[in-house]
Amino acid sequence: MKQKQRILILGGSGLLGINWAAEKKELCSIILGIHNRNVSLSGVQTRVINLDSSEIIIEQLKILNPDLVVNTIGLTDVEQCQLNYKMAERIHVELAKNVAESCAALNISLVHISTDHLYSGENSFIEETYPINAQNIYGETKAKGENIVLNINPDALVIRTNFYGWGPTYRNSFSDYIIESLRSGIEIKLFKDVYFTPILVKNLINAIHQLIDKKRNGIFNVVCDERVSKYDFGKIVAKVFKLDTSLIKEGYLSQRKDLVKRPTDMSLSNKKTTKLLGYSQGSVLNQVKELQEQEASERIQEIIHLSESKEMNIPYGRHYINDDDTRAVMDVLKGPNLTQGPAIEEFESVFSKYVGSNYAVAVSSGTAALHLASIASDLSANSSLVTSPMTFVASANIGHYADAKVLFSDIDPETINICPKKLKDTLEENQNTKIIVPVHFAGLPCDMVAIKSVAENANTAIIEDASHALGAYYSSGQKVGSCSHSDMTVFSFHPVKTIAAGEGGMITTNDEEIFKKLITLRSHGITKNPEKFLSKNQAETEGKINPWYYEMQDLGYNYRITDIQSALALSQMKKLDQFIDRRRYLVERYDNAFLGMKNLRPAQNLGRKISGHHLYLLRIKFTEIQFNRAQLMIELRTRGIGTQVHYLPVPMHPFYNKFKYDIKNYQNSLNYYDEALSIPLYYGLSDYDQDRVISSIKDLID
Repeated sequence: MKQKQRILILGGSGLLGINWAAEKKELCSIILGIHNRNVSLSGVQTRVINLDSSEIIIEQLKILNPDLVVNTIGLTDVEQCQLNYKMAERIHVELAKNVAESCAALNISLVHISTDHLYSGENSFIEETYPINAQNIYGETKAKGENIVLNINPDALVIRTNFYGWGPTYRNSFSDYIIESLRSGIEIKLFKDVYFTPILVKNLINAIHQLIDKKRNGIFNVVCDERVSKYDFGKIVAKVFKLDTSLIKEGYLSQRKDLVKRPTDMSLSNKKTTKLLGYSQGSVLNQVKELQEQEASERIQEIIHLSESKEMNIPYGRHYINDDDTRAVMDVLKGPNLTQGPAIEEFESVFSKYVGSNYAVAVSSGTAALHLASIASDLSANSSLVTSPMTFVASANIGHYADAKVLFSDIDPETINICPKKLKDTLEENQNTKIIVPVHFAGLPCDMVAIKSVAENANTAIIEDASHALGAYYSSGQKVGSCSHSDMTVFSFHPVKTIAAGEGGMITTNDEEIFKKLITLRSHGITKNPEKFLSKNQAETEGKINPWYYEMQDLGYNYRITDIQSALALSQMKKLDQFIDRRRYLVERYDNAFLGMKNLRPAQNLGRKISGHHLYLLRIKFTEIQFNRAQLMIELRTRGIGTQVHYLPVPMHPFYNKFKYDIKNYQNSLNYYDEALSIPLYYGLSDYDQDRVISSIKDLID
C-alpha cells in the first residue's frame, strides 16, 4: 500500500491552510503548522512551529519528516505592512528565507505562496516574466521573499495567486465578506476600478498539486481565466447566491486617499499554467457556482464552524483568574483610589497574618522588594552579598545596585538550594559579607535553621528570596515569610507565581525599625508623618503643621504597589491554600508517573510536604537520549507543551563574565543546569493536560 504524502502547511490556521487540509486530508497526511492560533480539524495534526532560524526549523523537520512543506504565511493587511516595515520584512522575507534554507538542506519539496500584488497596475494579464514594480511595502516584501526563496532553493515552486473560498469565523475571505454582509442586509462598497483574477481555493490547491506531481519549480501564476473588478465580482456572488445586488454600491480606489497606494489592476495571466496542465480554470461565474454548491458539504461546514481550539499550548506556568478576582479589581476601578489607598494596607495585613510575620510592606515587584531589603540592611560598596548561582538574576543584581561585591556559594544537588556547609566555607573566606540571600528554589525552603546558625557565627544578615515559596513551610514548622530564621523575606506576585497581582512584591519582617525604613524607602524616601519631620521651621506655621508639607529624608524609590494590584492579590490570597493543594496533587502525579525512569528523575524529591511547588523540575540525562535539550523542548512545543530552563547560572551571564567567576567552582550548579528542564505546573493544569505532558515526555525520552 502506497504511503500517504506527508504535508506540513505553515500558516496552517489561515484560510488557505485550513482549506488545503480539509481538501487533501483523506489522501495525504496533513500537519498544520501553527504559531499563535491553534485550530482543531478532524483527521489533521497541528504542531507549533518555531521559524526563528533555519537551524531550529531543521530540527523540527527531522522530527516531522514531511515530503512537502507549503509556506502560506503572510501579513495580508496592506496598511499594517506599510506602518511596520520590519514586521512585514520579517514575515515575508526572513521567515521565507529560513524555511527555504531548511527545505533545501533536507531536500524537502517546497511550495511558497506569493501574491498578485507585485505590479504597478498599468497592465492586464501579467505573465510570470514581467518585471516587478511593487507599489507598497506589502508587495515589495512579498517580491523579496520570492526572490530569496528561489535564490536559496531553485527547486521551490512559487505560486502567484489571489484566492477566495469558505473560511472559518476568524479568517473570512473576500467572498465570505460579501455573502455575510448581504445576508445581513448590510450595504457594501466595492471598487469598480480595481481588477483581479480570483480563483476558488479548491481549484488553486488542486492545480498546485498537479504542478508538484509534474515536478515543476519556479514561478507560476495560478488564477482563473477571467479579469474582473471587485465590484463585478461582488455582483456575480450576489446573483449566484440569490442575494440583493442593490446593496452593492460602486466604490473607487482613486477616491480613497486614506488608503496605502495599491495597483488598480492585479490580473495575472495563467497561460503558462494552463498549457502545462492541459486545461483552463474557467470563468469567475462558474467558480462562484462551485462555491455555492460547496456550502452544503460536510467538509465546508466543518471549516465554516471551525473555531480556535480550546486545547491550546500548555505553558510551563499560568495564572488563574476567576470572577471574584475580576470583581475585586473592578471595585477599585470604580472607587476613589487607584493607588496609595486602603487596599494596600489591607493586603499587607492579610499577608503578614497568613505567613506569621509582624510586618509586611507591599511594593511594585519582587526585584523592588529585594532592592529595598538590601538597602534596609545597609549593603554598601565596602561589603559583600552571598547568594546561590541557581537563581533569577535579581537575587544577585541587588549587590551591584549598591556597588557591593557579589559572591556565590554552590547548591546542594538534591535540593537545588544553597548548601549550608559550602556557605560556611564561603563566609569564612569572605569576612566582610553583609547579607546572605538564600533562595527557596522552585518553592522548596532552604535549610534555614542551619543557614541562620552559619549567619550568626559570621554576624551576617539574612534576606530570604521566597519569590517561589509562598505557602511553603520551614522544616521547623513555621511558614516561609514568618522570618523565624531571617531578618526579612521577600516575595513576588508575577503572573506565573502562586498568586498573581500582575506584578508586585512583598517584604516581611519582625523588626519595627526595618519596617519603618522600608515604608519610607518605597516612596522616594518621603515621609508625611509630622512626628518624624526634621525641619520644624519649614513644617510649621505659627506652631501648626502646614497641610501641604512632606519631607524627603532618604534617597528612596518609587516602588509603590497600586490598589488595583493589591485588590487582585487580596482576592487571590483567599484561594492560596486551594492553589497549593492542587499544585501538591499535580506534583504527586508527576512523581508517580516518572518513578523508575532510566534517564529522567525529579530534581527535588525532598520536602514535598513543605514546598510551595512553584516549579516542577526534571533532571534529564541528555547525553543518553536521542534529543539534546533544545531539540526536546522544540518537539514538546510542537505537541503544544511549553517548557523552560530555570535557570542559566548567574555567573554564566555575559554581565557577570567581567567579574571573572569560574562556573567550575560551582560544579553542583553546573551539573544541575546541564540536566534541567521545568515542565508545566500551575493551578489550572487539568489532569488530562498533565497526562498529555507525561505521555509526551515518556514517549520522547524512553
